[in-house]
Amino acid sequence: MTDDLTPQSFRERFAVAAFTDGGVVADLRTGSYGKINATGVAMLASLEGATSFEAAAEDIATSLKIPLAVALSDLRSLVATLGGAGVRAAPFGVVEYRPAPDGGYDLWHGEHRALHVDAPAKKLTLASPPESLPLRIYDYVSNIAPKLLFLLGVPILHGSSVAQGSTVLSMCGVSRAGKTTTARVFATHGSRLISEDLIVLDLSGGPPRVFLEAEPRVRRWFHEGACELEANHGTALDVQALREAASGPALPLETLWFLDAARRGDRFARAVIGKTEALIELLNHAFLGAESEASWRRYLAAGRAVVANATTCRMDLPNGLQTLDDAIRLYSTNSAS
Repeated sequence: MTDDLTPQSFRERFAVAAFTDGGVVADLRTGSYGKINATGVAMLASLEGATSFEAAAEDIATSLKIPLAVALSDLRSLVATLGGAGVRAAPFGVVEYRPAPDGGYDLWHGEHRALHVDAPAKKLTLASPPESLPLRIYDYVSNIAPKLLFLLGVPILHGSSVAQGSTVLSMCGVSRAGKTTTARVFATHGSRLISEDLIVLDLSGGPPRVFLEAEPRVRRWFHEGACELEANHGTALDVQALREAASGPALPLETLWFLDAARRGDRFARAVIGKTEALIELLNHAFLGAESEASWRRYLAAGRAVVANATTCRMDLPNGLQTLDDAIRLYSTNSAS
């Protein structure tokens, strides 16, 4: 793709989230993303702001103090890597969220179309008779709720959170990584449990904050909505009402932990990771509810805002509830002192 790549086509197809330690470049057409180093970020910034490919190479040659021929070669090598497979988390489980022909989105379970949300993201309806679906209506509505929040402009993460004084510690990871258990143990040692599965964020201004009452509100919406759909198969749920979850008191997100069941063992270890690595991790745990170019830009920008303002750590947690409890008690005591 290097022969026909221009600054304009680059701007249309790609978005870059930059940090001092590098950055993440996302292909808005495919949804793939990958890491680049700080030099690569600078080169792509030159390409994005240039009037031509050659002008970008000239800017790179000047800023890096290298021959123009080398700058051209390096830039061509860099953009040749763009648009590849990259990184993108595969959908978890058999329930899939897909674009619908009318511009909205459907939730599928295998060959069964369970739910449909219209293009304006105002109404959620049943797409198949309940008796034909493998799971309960409640399961499908709870599954689609985070996607609906994204459609409403609300950034949301798959994770648990606790309030520690005036700030929030959030934990992200795939199912069975230990998020909920760890958050509950923290709650026995002086922290306030905020959420067990959904972290609803406020990015409206300043550092990211976590809404303290959001998860119970989201759960209430999909519980009541599932009951309504069960009782009246032809009804339509008011999606806009879900936006009320993103309101009320909030606290700054200070620390973000990434958990992985594969790293559980015999120790409690905390390793601070760079922002680029943290964003790659975070994008695997955020909810994307649409696949338009604008949606991907918003998704990437929200992730960047979160990791840029938080202390980001990769955690090793010990196996066994008692060992975990001992480690968190010691950690909480040391953090408070």
